[in-house]
Amino acid sequence: MDHTEQTIHPAVLTAAEPAFGQGWLLLARTPKGPAEERVLGTRAVLVSLANATTEQLQRAANETLNLFDKDASASPAERARRALTTTQTLLGKEVAVGLVALSRDEVLAARTSGVAIAARRTTDGRTATIMLPDDAPGSSSRTLERGGISTTRLSMSAEDRVAMAVTADDAKRTAKLRTPASGAFAPLTYPAVLLEVLPPVRKVPQRNTPTTDTLINVPTDPVAVAKINARARWEEGNLEREARIAAAKPATPKADPNRPDTLTQPYEPIDTAAQAVIDARRPSTRSGVDPRARGKSQPPPARDQRTSDAVRAAQEAARAEARLRAEHRSTAEPQVERSWRERAAISTSFWERAAARLANEIERRAPWLTITPAEPTLRAVTGGEEQAEHDVQRARRRRSATILLAAVLVAGVGGATTLVLSGSTPELDAAAKAREALRNAEISISEALDPQTNLLVNDPSRVKSLLLAAVANLNLAESGGGPVVQITSLRTQATETLNKIFLVNNTSPIELFNFSAAGATVEIQAIVQGPDGLPYVIDKVTGAVYRIDAERGRATVVYQPGFDLYGTRTGRALLLAASGPDLVVFDASSNLWRWRPSDGSGKGTLVKLRVRDGELWGSDIKAIIGFAADPGTGLYRLYVVDPSARQILRYQPAPDGTGYPATPTAYLITPMALGTMTGIAIDGDVYMTSGGVLRRYSGGAADDWSPAEIGDELLRPLLTPTLVMSAGASRTGIIYVWDTSARRVIAYSKASSGVMLAQYAITDQGDPVGEILGGYILPAADGGAPTFVWAEAERVRSAVLGKAVTQEPGASVGPTPDPVIETPIPTP
Repeated sequence: MDHTEQTIHPAVLTAAEPAFGQGWLLLARTPKGPAEERVLGTRAVLVSLANATTEQLQRAANETLNLFDKDASASPAERARRALTTTQTLLGKEVAVGLVALSRDEVLAARTSGVAIAARRTTDGRTATIMLPDDAPGSSSRTLERGGISTTRLSMSAEDRVAMAVTADDAKRTAKLRTPASGAFAPLTYPAVLLEVLPPVRKVPQRNTPTTDTLINVPTDPVAVAKINARARWEEGNLEREARIAAAKPATPKADPNRPDTLTQPYEPIDTAAQAVIDARRPSTRSGVDPRARGKSQPPPARDQRTSDAVRAAQEAARAEARLRAEHRSTAEPQVERSWRERAAISTSFWERAAARLANEIERRAPWLTITPAEPTLRAVTGGEEQAEHDVQRARRRRSATILLAAVLVAGVGGATTLVLSGSTPELDAAAKAREALRNAEISISEALDPQTNLLVNDPSRVKSLLLAAVANLNLAESGGGPVVQITSLRTQATETLNKIFLVNNTSPIELFNFSAAGATVEIQAIVQGPDGLPYVIDKVTGAVYRIDAERGRATVVYQPGFDLYGTRTGRALLLAASGPDLVVFDASSNLWRWRPSDGSGKGTLVKLRVRDGELWGSDIKAIIGFAADPGTGLYRLYVVDPSARQILRYQPAPDGTGYPATPTAYLITPMALGTMTGIAIDGDVYMTSGGVLRRYSGGAADDWSPAEIGDELLRPLLTPTLVMSAGASRTGIIYVWDTSARRVIAYSKASSGVMLAQYAITDQGDPVGEILGGYILPAADGGAPTFVWAEAERVRSAVLGKAVTQEPGASVGPTPDPVIETPIPTP
């Protein structure tokens, strides 16, 4: 592998050729760029299994390297262990497999029995050959070997080597190979591979010897040379990135191979006149012209000619009609215009005929309302007020229309009055609806709970729909003023059966510790489960952290503001987190403290953790959560919910566990508003409640998982989850949420269905549950029902999520110890 003049990098010096044989195969991968060289390095895997084919060994080796390269959810040692476990799954437990990953400054070695790995290192001027991981520092730790797979990580420097072979002698012999004078190693004749951290190639600059004619000697500026080299490396990185981007782009779609090479003209519609000309020149069946009569038929006229012919014909028809009207007016008899009643009497409309009959009846019964024509006489009538016949007819029509309109108005007013007088009152209507709803509810409940049909066993979905409809009818009957006693009895029957269908379990709370009973003014702000399994709470008044031992009835102060430790004064505690063996405290001065218990009485050590840019967090941090990807190491990541940054910051721990010096990474792919977040739980995936909605995030984005709908909105208020708690591993355990509106705990499956597993209603008539400030799920040691532990304003309570715990007959109950508050001095 080529390398630059300024950097060191790992490379494969030599290996067996060919890289496979009878029952063994060797596969190596070199980095494709600086980024992969820095993160993964040069990887080699050796697989050995008798009676296995080359295809099987090659497929297993490829799967091992692919899993190691692509898995980013754990430490490199754990990734290597998972990769070798996959090889054992593919080929069986008898397979011997080894994996070596050599980077610029360290080597990762993982192997099973049957493979040997040797390293040749130079330390303090002395060169020694050691076996990995047997001779590595810390080889006595139990974490190096688990499940028959040994892993270790060892620092490497320039010119250090690591060899992997089937036997220990071959591995040592390969690691001790000397560099030949030619600089090229011969291929090995036995199954082995040799990797080395190559030092940078230092080229001696050729300096021109100044001649006597040179007046000024300009020395070379090392800073300028370094800038030029850095610029060259930066340009190489850009070229590599552009090449990757170009390779990632999809191929340009090719044209249709059946398409003709010549350009084709798109279809353009033509008018009918042009089509007629075309049909005349090229007769076809479409044009209606016989092709055999070509040359004999005349082409149709043009469009303009047809238009002018149509206009001329219309004008001639209008003149002829006017001429006929003129001739008829001079010779025909005068026509008498018919009244609207005469026209309506022979109309096809029922309403017009009815109106005509009504007008005739009014004229017959009230003749004084009509105008009768004057009797004919031979006497001459003089005067200027004589009206023409058509004026008289117009006046009569107006009078009749007025009478008809008045009749219609009178009929409408009378009908409306009849409807109003005959209608029922709203109170009587509501009572009738209530009786109908109550009767329907009784019918539905009787059908659902009929012991003869036994629908609860044979058809539970039918029972659920019937009882939900009955509850809706009972609500309607209650709002209508129905009998309260009967409604209550029916609702009790329906609710008890629906609670069984909706998997509702009733449980009672138990008081673990009450600060007010101990005579202390404490206002609980947050609660977590500590490393020893006991609850730890923050006092909002003093900013102290208490460890609550409910069995002994004692609350011990484990963190208190105002102490000077390591040159820093402890501030008021704002947030708590627990992971691994530690309790993490975030104070008002943006300092992060780690408290680790030393015994079972509440004593422990307090140490300040170094966090990169931790002083920039501020007081608006919503939550801090610790998650241990590998519990055996005692190290854990920190997830910080920062609403100001609209992001969840993820911190990787230092190898020695003293803090988090690395720059945090953003967990969310798309930043989002986190101001309304009320609860968060992490088990590899992130479960978060915000705005009354529960969502799951995987890999920084919301996936398609969602809790299933319960369907009991008629029985309880709308679901409002505020707390989320996880139990079990990722995608296999149970997720619990606290519903503030209905005072219940709901258990959902983490599987893709998100089905509701159970509901737990926490009720106490004498001492009801107050506002819950936080809580956690405590699994049972014997695998039984878990316990929900929560904090209220001045006390900590719990409830068993399962069957109610009853006292055995004859057993005596000991007195509850009085609560005591202890305040020890924290030890650094």
